[in-house]
Amino acid sequence: MYQPPLKPLRTKTYLPNVTRSRNKLTASQFKVLESLYHQNSNPPLALRQKLSLQLNLTQRSIQIWFQNRRAKTHRSSEAKTSPSPAAERVLSEYWMTTMSHVRYLHY
Repeated sequence: MYQPPLKPLRTKTYLPNVTRSRNKLTASQFKVLESLYHQNSNPPLALRQKLSLQLNLTQRSIQIWFQNRRAKTHRSSEAKTSPSPAAERVLSEYWMTTMSHVRYLHY
């Protein structure tokens, strides 16, 4: 007798056209996601599926969490390497003042 293939049990499903309120992670969910992020900032689909069942979150929300966390890391690394806007303004003014006295460059 034919039996249809079993579908994996989903605790929550992602509906792309439904606007929902923001779900705040619990401390334990956050702890698991953070520890995993430090091991692998881009986990594969199979691991995200396991996490969704374990943490009772949608796969999509886990995917978005990792995406946002990578962006946060990127932003913080940029902030460390680039000067602040005020510092850039001071450097720019200094450069303009210095270059206004130079008329010709000889090589």
